[in-house]
Amino acid sequence: HGKRLWHKELLDNRVSAPLYAEVAGRGMLFVASEDGNLRALDAQTGQLLWYHRETEPIMGTPMLHRAQSGEMRVVIGSHFGKLRSLAAKDGQPRWEVKTGNWITAPAVHYRLAGHSRIAFGSYDRKLYVVDAETGQIAFTHTAFGPIYSAPAIVPQGESVQILFAAWDHHLYSISGKDGTLH
Repeated sequence: HGKRLWHKELLDNRVSAPLYAEVAGRGMLFVASEDGNLRALDAQTGQLLWYHRETEPIMGTPMLHRAQSGEMRVVIGSHFGKLRSLAAKDGQPRWEVKTGNWITAPAVHYRLAGHSRIAFGSYDRKLYVVDAETGQIAFTHTAFGPIYSAPAIVPQGESVQILFAAWDHHLYSISGKDGTLH
């Protein structure tokens, strides 16, 4: 039997997988839950460092990326269709994108031709690709059904292919540059 180092009561039994990252020299865990909270914990002690409260459930595992400034950012999607970027160090908001429906899966990050982008799906049938620095929508691609899972990023030399599935019994392959169908 292993020795328990610490435990933390989260008051919600529907939580995401924990995401670990070194942020400003500290090991941190990020845990989202359907009670609408994103919690940042010290990985060594379990101490709550900060939390961010949404007004709706957070469905998927948080995603991390490093901004051009070097700042680590955590990105979460919510049940009411908001994708939000927060400073990983302290939870301060950086940007928000509103979609037409639920976001239930994690977003993914990729770089292409000097641009840092985030791709994610929504139940509004759209795959969104946004600028990771500003949240500005670069493009969308509409499927025939809701998008419920995280996209996959496939490097293709100087380009990127984005693969995603929808509830229309299709797997889509689009360009990471402009969203055209492959």
